[in-house]
Amino acid sequence: MDLIIETREENGATILNLTGRITLGGGSTILRTATHEILESGAKSLILNLAGVDLIDSSGLAEITSAHIYAERHAATITLTNLDWNLQHLFDLTRLSTILHINLPTQPA
Repeated sequence: MDLIIETREENGATILNLTGRITLGGGSTILRTATHEILESGAKSLILNLAGVDLIDSSGLAEITSAHIYAERHAATITLTNLDWNLQHLFDLTRLSTILHINLPTQPA
């Protein structure tokens, strides 16, 4: 399934609701185009909602990392949110969770 991106603004942040796969070819290219256009338009806070993402391959990881670096060059931030356990584990294994901004769900007390 190709990556589908729905964009909305909320509380000064641009939120990208992602659905599908961020993989070599279509998904990573679509994400790169969307993030670059938004950051070049002057957005300072970009949130990638990964709730609908079922697969990220190595090129998808590279694209998310590249978007993070591109955002820093534009004095902006990218935050990843709504990762399922598999995606969170992927970011932990690759140690990308140490450099990317990831919103984790709060644990019940």
